[in-house]
Amino acid sequence: AVETNWGEVCKRAFGPMPTDTRTLLSATAMAKVPKWNDTKRSKEHPSPELPYWNLDPLPDGMWQYYVTGVACTDVEVDVLTGEYTVLRSDVWVDGGNSLSPLLDLGQAEGGFVFGLGTYCTEEILLDPTDGRNKSEGTWNYKPPSNKDVPQQFNVKLVPGNPSSRTTYGSKGLGEAPLILAYSAVSAVKKAILASRQERGLSAQFTLDSPATPDRVQRCMEVSAKDLTLQG
Repeated sequence: AVETNWGEVCKRAFGPMPTDTRTLLSATAMAKVPKWNDTKRSKEHPSPELPYWNLDPLPDGMWQYYVTGVACTDVEVDVLTGEYTVLRSDVWVDGGNSLSPLLDLGQAEGGFVFGLGTYCTEEILLDPTDGRNKSEGTWNYKPPSNKDVPQQFNVKLVPGNPSSRTTYGSKGLGEAPLILAYSAVSAVKKAILASRQERGLSAQFTLDSPATPDRVQRCMEVSAKDLTLQG
């Protein structure tokens, strides 16, 4: 066993420069996409050098394509019903030397809203007796719509460190900002905590994913004694 502390773990995770000394704290995998050329590889028909996942073996330093970002989200939660509105989201994404800034911005915006659906509204309901899908339509299954986009939505591409080992210093942006949408769930949790503490309840609660209004309402634990009119 290795004895350490939280400060040491963070220090090793982010590491001093150069950045290849960083320690990854999450489980990751990289898929090799099968292509026609992969099935007929030969000296005359080698696997193309690009895209990078066709390289065999994979080169060192693949992390240089990875995207980082940060997001901050402000929500308004109805304590009685559990319904909530995303008032504002500020999203910064490391886009490297973007080959198409407008395209990457669109991907970042779409990925973030995709994440709002994943983390907040899209719940798959299955019949426990026969496995039948009980969320076949929008009455039971709630994908995000234009009404679910943050009322104030600020997305910015932050220039990263262009690397000569990536294509023109670009990054694999795609829909990676989907993960940043969890900031909305974090904001909802903060609102639940504030309401519970205001009413003298425990700070301990579990908000399962997706954070649907009924789950938020249950976490609030509003009781009859909380429903009083003040003149």
